[in-house]
Amino acid sequence: AKRLRRHGADLATSTLNDWFGRVGVLLMFLHRLQRARLLECSLISLDDTPLPTRNRDHPKNIQTGRQWIYLGDVDQAVYAEFSSDWKGTHPRAVLDGFEGDVQSDGYAGINPLFERPNGPRSRVGCNDHGRRKFVQALERGDRRAQPVVDLYRALYAVERTARERKLDPAGRTALRQAESVPLWTQLDKTIAALAPRVERKSPLGKAFIYWNRQQDTLRAFLEDGRLPISNAHVERLMRIVAIFRNNSLFVGSLEAGPRYAALLSLMLECLLVGANPFDYLTDVIGKIAADWPAARAAELLPRAWLAARDTEAAEQQRAS
Repeated sequence: AKRLRRHGADLATSTLNDWFGRVGVLLMFLHRLQRARLLECSLISLDDTPLPTRNRDHPKNIQTGRQWIYLGDVDQAVYAEFSSDWKGTHPRAVLDGFEGDVQSDGYAGINPLFERPNGPRSRVGCNDHGRRKFVQALERGDRRAQPVVDLYRALYAVERTARERKLDPAGRTALRQAESVPLWTQLDKTIAALAPRVERKSPLGKAFIYWNRQQDTLRAFLEDGRLPISNAHVERLMRIVAIFRNNSLFVGSLEAGPRYAALLSLMLECLLVGANPFDYLTDVIGKIAADWPAARAAELLPRAWLAARDTEAAEQQRAS
């Protein structure tokens, strides 16, 4: 509202909030299409973060909601979902029917997915979470964590080499088998040697417990070049939610959460594909207002929208 007033438009925040909500409702059909596209991927990575939400029925007027972000095949699809709590029923509903690989931290809420006959193929862990706990132990003065941190640094160096060489999944698998597997074997031995000397309630003990419980999922990336070593690609997008949380303090209501998630999904896809969010929203809202055919709804998703714009620009350039 302050920015608009500087340009001579004096609009109440209640009016802006109403517009925000109406746009979220208007674009909800695209949000559903994004989930469908997500489920077509072979790998889904997910993470969540707290999102304070106003609820006048809550004793403190604010309850802790959650914002979830799902990425398909690293950067080929994105979907954001708001939930009023941290129960596993929410991500399980989003992933219902998915039969590919699921990557996450050690969150237990999605465990029932892997018990279903037609559930996900396998669970992939996040080595950022595994490594971070050893780093925290080291930062608190436990030098026994240093060899583990060093081995993890070497593993991430292999991943950096794969990116620099722009290797395809087969190339990453070959590189990991040659360089990462020996490092992992040494990592396994180093952590196992620590076990008898670690106090379970100490920072290093908690790091060991997490690594031991998640070991099978953490090593999954070694056998398949499609799989990232960590969930960092999702965590990077979570920073956008953190900025929103710091700026707005809370979501206005439980009903506003899904509307925010719908808009967030589209803005994140704009970010992934390189589409200008303002241009995208201006054009797409105009097309919807002009009765865009429902059969062509998928053309309004950011990736398809940008491809069409690029094609149109190229044709205009050839014509001129």
